[in-house]
Amino acid sequence: MNGTLLAVAVVLVVAVAVWIASKRKQKDAAPNVAKLPHFQSSPEPKMEAGIWAANHLLPNSYEVTTIGNTGSMLPTLQGGEAAVLARNFERVEIGNVVGYTTVGGSSPAIGSRIIHRIVGGNAVSGWIPQGDTEGMPVEDWNPITRDNYIGTLVAVFKQRL
Repeated sequence: MNGTLLAVAVVLVVAVAVWIASKRKQKDAAPNVAKLPHFQSSPEPKMEAGIWAANHLLPNSYEVTTIGNTGSMLPTLQGGEAAVLARNFERVEIGNVVGYTTVGGSSPAIGSRIIHRIVGGNAVSGWIPQGDTEGMPVEDWNPITRDNYIGTLVAVFKQRL
């Protein structure tokens, strides 16, 4: 029960932070996210301000980031959304969508932050990710372990047009 209440509280904090940021009158009033940790670039400064605020208000067991526009998770994720990731490696299971950093291969570069679905593996030898887009390769060369795991997707906020 406590975990559910915490998850609801996190979603509310993120929603309020994004809402507050959307009320800003000037796009250039957003913080300089290039200097802030835990961010991927977002084309929308108001969303970046909301994500920055959420990351400073949430406990360390959560992270908010922007989903890139790579198309690798279509149709589940379109790109440009704000994603709330909960850090809880012990509860990862097949079917979860998780954030992680790449540890092998050449594309994307080692250390890139990715959000994909778990399609195989286990916590001992590493979870195996794959994008949802049809034809995406199974990334068995890039297992997700406790060392490169960022968090499990628990909420997504889409930008209003």
